[in-house]
Amino acid sequence: MPKRAVICVQKPELVIPQLPDYSLMIVHPEDAESRKKYLIDNSDYSLLITDTGEKHRNGSDYPDERLFWYTSGTTGDSKFCSFSQDKLDYSINQMIKFFSFTANDRYAGVMPIGKSHGALLYWTMERVDCERKYLSIKNIRSVPEYNPTFLSGTPTILKSLLRFKFDNLRFVRCASAPLSHDLYQTFQEHFDTHILAACGFTEACGLAMCNQIGNETWNTIGKPIGYQARVNNGHLEIKGPNVVVDGWYDTGDLAEQDRNGNFRLLGRSRDQINVKGIKLNPLSLESQLTNHLPEVGEVVIFGEDSVKCLYTGSVDTAKIKTFLKGLGQYCWPTVIEHVDQIPRSNIGKISRHFLNTIY
Repeated sequence: MPKRAVICVQKPELVIPQLPDYSLMIVHPEDAESRKKYLIDNSDYSLLITDTGEKHRNGSDYPDERLFWYTSGTTGDSKFCSFSQDKLDYSINQMIKFFSFTANDRYAGVMPIGKSHGALLYWTMERVDCERKYLSIKNIRSVPEYNPTFLSGTPTILKSLLRFKFDNLRFVRCASAPLSHDLYQTFQEHFDTHILAACGFTEACGLAMCNQIGNETWNTIGKPIGYQARVNNGHLEIKGPNVVVDGWYDTGDLAEQDRNGNFRLLGRSRDQINVKGIKLNPLSLESQLTNHLPEVGEVVIFGEDSVKCLYTGSVDTAKIKTFLKGLGQYCWPTVIEHVDQIPRSNIGKISRHFLNTIY
């Protein structure tokens, strides 16, 4: 019966092949100490491998489990997902088919293998047995040296690659965070290839919704790769052979579909601001604000029973207040603050849930 092994090292790709008989959970070693402790404490591991050594204990057996993944969460509210080898194989095969991966591809990845975005790419690249190099974000300058045939990353990571030239890209996939129209155009002009907006789901064994090559748009995440999706009472639900549960699963995302069947995310359901019974979507408010005041840098709107706003950039607070008040009485802000940097949660993400705990 498989036991669980937790891998928390700088180069997990060197350790994974040594543990074929374990169920694997990979924790990013550069996460905050409190975050790592939370994940490891909830892993029920039998083997813990860190850069300083190994620890053994008598954890439970997990028959048919190959991967034990977790959602990003904010502080201590991650969802844990168990996947069999069959579910992993299904996701790998769908990735290979959708992106036409072959042994002739070359991959230079800086997405951590401890996150589902990077993890599924790791397993897929190992399966196709192409040229591959797994890099840390600190080594991002090395990416062009490996002449990759595709890139996959967050908007922030892809922005960091704009200083380099790539001659053989088939496509660039942008996931894990929204892609703005301006950034989409910038990527198109610089990388001179297909820019595929996508969104991966840990609960679907890392498989994403993604725009198809030749049919891409910047403001949708396309259609699901190898599973079903629907919008039910405004909530995005998914179902398929690779999904963590049988039947329809509520992702917690608010979504809509365009007339071509492409999905568009509208924010997290729990992030909605409930002002006297009126539910406001902070993602929509942010979009309207940045479109009206392009000199705003980063902005996050959050709150539980009132609108609160943090922002960077060269905009007077009074302008932001006037604009939000102009959207209606329920949008009148109780907090507007100009900051040098938006506070992040302990895993480095901008989280409305986290901001609600400190404002």
